[in-house]
Amino acid sequence: MTFLDLQNDALKALNYDSTAATSAPRTRIREGLNHHQHEILTRPVAARLLRDRQLTFTTTADVAQYHFPASVARIDHITDTQANQIKLARRELSWLRDVDPALTARGNPVAYIPRGRASNGLLLVQLWPSPGGAYAYTLDYEAQIEDMTEDDEEPLLPRDFHRLLSLGAQEDEWIRLDDDRAGVARARREAIEKNLARFLWDLADSSQSPPVGWSNLGGWVPADRWRR
Repeated sequence: MTFLDLQNDALKALNYDSTAATSAPRTRIREGLNHHQHEILTRPVAARLLRDRQLTFTTTADVAQYHFPASVARIDHITDTQANQIKLARRELSWLRDVDPALTARGNPVAYIPRGRASNGLLLVQLWPSPGGAYAYTLDYEAQIEDMTEDDEEPLLPRDFHRLLSLGAQEDEWIRLDDDRAGVARARREAIEKNLARFLWDLADSSQSPPVGWSNLGGWVPADRWRR
């Protein structure tokens, strides 16, 4: 369901006019839809499974600091996909000051240091040592939750569970009106939330799988590296 579909679904259930493009009830419903999406997506399991994203970037020789979009809420991993094929270690700025205060080291990066956000919201990360050339990396991250604003946007939830947001907005409005139908909306919302929780927990967890082995020398060589 789109953002507009969800607005109209809630407005109709509340016996409000769903044809007016702007109205006080529609404004409240829009706010409620975004509020409930944010509340759901900040739960640990939902954050891990519904907000995980990735991007790729390539370094420039002797450039140690890189900016990433404001949509990157948190970095999970930075992985060298070309030279060393390793995950870079996360380190703090104090560590960097201890091991290379003059920042003279150069080569294949083995660590990254979060450096906060710029005034425009971009996330700044420093690689260490400074890249000696053009190296390819994959950045796994948790996406920032952005409010839906355009009518054709869809929630980040799986489509089968979109109506959960409409029920949350309905419940809020019934509570505002001091109407007992808030309890009905709440019961329906909680039932769907339980199904969503089951859906998320049933997704494959690689940590439960047997370890996978491989060799950098090819498939005909016995494995010398193992990962779950």
